[in-house]
Amino acid sequence: MAARNYYWYLRSRSYVETFLKSTAGIVNRLGSSCLDVGCGEGRLAQFITVPYLGIDASEEAITAAKCVNRKQPHLRFQVARLEEFDSDETFSVIVFSGMLYALVNLDAYVPLLEKYLRFSPDYFVVCDLQKLDTADIDKRFKCIQQFHGEAAVPNLEIVKQRRKVLVYQCN
Repeated sequence: MAARNYYWYLRSRSYVETFLKSTAGIVNRLGSSCLDVGCGEGRLAQFITVPYLGIDASEEAITAAKCVNRKQPHLRFQVARLEEFDSDETFSVIVFSGMLYALVNLDAYVPLLEKYLRFSPDYFVVCDLQKLDTADIDKRFKCIQQFHGEAAVPNLEIVKQRRKVLVYQCN
């Protein structure tokens, strides 16, 4: 049985040109470091110019990411499940590529996002191949503030909105 290619869309020239480059441009302009949650094969990393750490639960994807990006020392990759990832580092931009939108269980979602807020991000970049429902994502962020209190969780405001990319600033 042939292996499934879960990342077929990343090989589309139009996808790379429009989606990855514009998302990377946002990250490069806003941040001094980037954590990419669910980085897959590291295609976004190819366009990132700031120090970068990509995590993904798939060992196969991380192996491919390391191979493709091996000549760029500012790019690092690590096998890690998003629920279990921990680090002493801070990241000015955290990218969720389809991860936030896919998590529908708010009981699991609240502690997960709270965990990523501990990395002291200035921005969250949420991107997905589907059109993003800002009301749904906003509801999830507000749920965290209600759960933990507004003093413990920064306000998150949309500062940039495109059909498939949202940028939230942490105030």
